[in-house]
Amino acid sequence: MEQYIAFLRAVNVGGRVVKMDKLRDMFVSLGVKNVKTYIQSGNVIFDAGGNISALRKKIETLLQKELGYEIPTMIRTVAEVANIAENNPLKKVKLAEGAKTYVSFLSEEPAKEVVRSLLALNNEDLTFHISKSEVYSIISKKASDKAPFSNAYLEKKIGMAATTRNLSIPGKIIQFLNK
Repeated sequence: MEQYIAFLRAVNVGGRVVKMDKLRDMFVSLGVKNVKTYIQSGNVIFDAGGNISALRKKIETLLQKELGYEIPTMIRTVAEVANIAENNPLKKVKLAEGAKTYVSFLSEEPAKEVVRSLLALNNEDLTFHISKSEVYSIISKKASDKAPFSNAYLEKKIGMAATTRNLSIPGKIIQFLNK
């Protein structure tokens, strides 16, 4: 068995309220072990074996059945999340005052043309970097005041499901697991 983290899209935002104990129970019903949640934004830690792609489909099917709406789910190993937390490819970029750094977990690795089109959007207010199936972004305060960055914006640009977290969250999840 390996320890995984499921990052659920759009949980406890926009009226989609899910209690964490209910979410844990749903994951337990799938047969995964040692289920924990971290904060209220749809981060579920669990142990599982077998085909993770098939498990992701089971999770998404169960969540839609139980909650009544689609919840795309991105699953990463704890080692992958630790790597994300420790190896921010944008850490040397000088942040303007009020800028925020995010990581978006994608449902799959994007095609090269998608990567090129997203990187073409880089400017002084918006910086993207793609590493496998994660998009790192820096959004300046000026850019977020004009047109706030959103997960929906990113999904539209890349043509696939994603879920976005402040870049501090992966590190906080690893700290939570190490307590």
